Amino acid sequence: MPHVIYRISDRLICALVHPRRTPEAEDKQLTAEIQNVLNSELKGVIKDYAHLPLERMPDAGEVLSISESGAIDYRLNPEIARRDKLRQSARDKLSELGLTVDELSALIGS
Repeated sequence: MPHVIYRISDRLICALVHPRRTPEAEDKQLTAEIQNVLNSELKGVIKDYAHLPLERMPDAGEVLSISESGAIDYRLNPEIARRDKLRQSARDKLSELGLTVDELSALIGS
């Protein structure tokens, strides 16, 4: 089962731990990742951090957040949503000017 490691004080997500084949390997990887966080620029002590199991790893473009109650929320990255909106706006404006689908794909991408 995947896990997320976060700082308790501000619920900053510090690491994601991918699932392993056995519970022992998962525990070992989780311990190693927590140690990596402690050795990073975040510093602190082990009781500054906690971990929660995830139902799934976040998809590309998703951002995790952890509420004060410990609930995990998966949401679309706002920057990606903003870019998609701008891309669609540009596509609409250019198609109004008479550009074909192939020309739009060449200019804007998919």
